[in-house]
Parts: sequence; C-alpha cells; structure tokens
Amino acid sequence: MDKAKASRRREPDWVAIRRMYEDGEKTIAAIAAEHGITPSAIQRRRAAEGWLKRSDKITKRRNSESGDSDRKALIARLLKVVDRNLKLMEIQMESSEPGTAADRERETRAIGTLTRTIEKLTELQSEADVARSASRHSSGAISVDDSEADRLRLEIAERILRIGERYAAR
Repeated sequence: MDKAKASRRREPDWVAIRRMYEDGEKTIAAIAAEHGITPSAIQRRRAAEGWLKRSDKITKRRNSESGDSDRKALIARLLKVVDRNLKLMEIQMESSEPGTAADRERETRAIGTLTRTIEKLTELQSEADVARSASRHSSGAISVDDSEADRLRLEIAERILRIGERYAAR
C-alpha cells in the first residue's frame, strides 16, 4: 500500500515552480495548489536553494520598464526640440537677407550641431530598441511611438538637407 501511495504522489516540478515563483504572476498559494504542495514547502525550497525573492525580481522588472519609458520620453522630447530649432532656422533663413559672413558661419555650425544631434538621437533610439527587444524577446512588432519617432527623424533629416542646399546656393 505504501508503494501505491508513493506511485500516486509525483515529485513536484520544482523548475516550473521556481519559474512561476520568480515571475511573480501568481500567488504562492496558487502555485502551491496547482502543484499539490503547501506554500511553506515552496518557502523552504526557496530558502534552501537561494531563489530570487519575488520582490527583487518584480522591482527589477518595473525599474527596467520605467527606464525604457523614461528613455523613450527623453528621446521624443529631444526630437521635438530639434524640430523646433529647425523651424526657427527655416523661418530665419526665409525671412532674412543673405546676411554677413558671421551669420552664415553661425548657421553652418547650427546645421552641423543639429545633424550631430540627430545622429546621437538615432543611436540612442537604436540602443533602446536593441535593449527592449533583447529583454522582451520581441516578436518584431513596431509600436506607434517607434514609427512616429522614425518618421520625425526622417522629416528632420530631410529638412536639414534642404537647409544645407539653400545655404549652399547663397
């Protein structure tokens, strides 16, 4: 009879239990009930094997998610600043006369600075995309925010080229 009881009872799948525990999606009681063990058995195993505490894992995940959104927001704000500066330069170039050599040199430096800023922002966005896809094992879907940032970058780059062409024509 002891063999019959033992054959009916299976050894819990501790790998799956640990994964569920560390993911933090379910309560310990729910995990225990699903695997036919007690919550205290999970706690004992966690302590014995040194599993990550649920709060540590959840905090790390939340921090990385907020870091991604902070970086995205910063990049979007910087792109808007570059866009605003370009608009001001375009208005200035259309409304004013050719200007002095110092004015042309200042405009050339500003165009160069804006170009470098766009390059840096593109690099930052690429790094953020790589980090996000690596952490989420992305399915390749592009979010609206990413496509909007790409569109804005392309538009800004085209405007910088037009300004450069206008300046070269002077």
